[in-house]
Amino acid sequence: MENYSYPNLWRGCVGAWCPSEDRSRSNRLTDFSGYNNHGVLTNMDPATDWVPSQGKIALDFDGVNDFVSCNAPSIGSITQSATVVFCFILNTTGASQSGFSIGVGSTARWQAHFPWSDNNIYFDFGGSMGVNRLTVTGQSWTVGVLEHVVLTTGSSGMQCWRNGALVGSNGNTPTRTNDTNTFEIGRFDTIYFPGSMHEFRVYNRQIIPSEIATLALRRGIAFETERPRRYRVASASTNRRRRLICGSNC
Repeated sequence: MENYSYPNLWRGCVGAWCPSEDRSRSNRLTDFSGYNNHGVLTNMDPATDWVPSQGKIALDFDGVNDFVSCNAPSIGSITQSATVVFCFILNTTGASQSGFSIGVGSTARWQAHFPWSDNNIYFDFGGSMGVNRLTVTGQSWTVGVLEHVVLTTGSSGMQCWRNGALVGSNGNTPTRTNDTNTFEIGRFDTIYFPGSMHEFRVYNRQIIPSEIATLALRRGIAFETERPRRYRVASASTNRRRRLICGSNC
């Protein structure tokens, strides 16, 4: 395998979307994980929703009806250990907002609301909404500030990390059934996300604190778009040419 700077952060990564590394600027959001979970921009305009942000490119959600729909069986089939990473900037606060979901309405088996109108973060995994839930209270938010939220579930229970710090956890180790619904970024049912997305990724494992710290510190440093692949080994010179790292504030 090639000597990538952060190969461990590709282990178990089944979805990796980074607008700053996506050269298409079209109605498709490219999945760099190698699992082809490419997203379709829904109710969004490629001409105006790919926006400059913090010296990079982000995807702007209006909070009204914008979302990205991904036909992602590799995500739907995750039944136990999992991680979701979301790097974003809010355009508004005080309203009920949603980061992602898979499943529909009260039967959603995997979804998160952040931020919510009561300054809580709600993370559901397994069963109907609210059955297996982590609630993190007292999370105030500021418009225009880059945030990094990591939600994990597995043998260490359900956890929520914000900007590299553990802000909530419980001892639950829920399981969920295979779900054939689409994975949606920026929407749960009729609740939408208002802000710019810098990075979104999903793992089929519960990543560890040191990995979370690396992701939070550099905000997307693991996005080397020519990721390590099982079936291909490039020369060192090719690797140098093709390696793309977002750097800080991806």
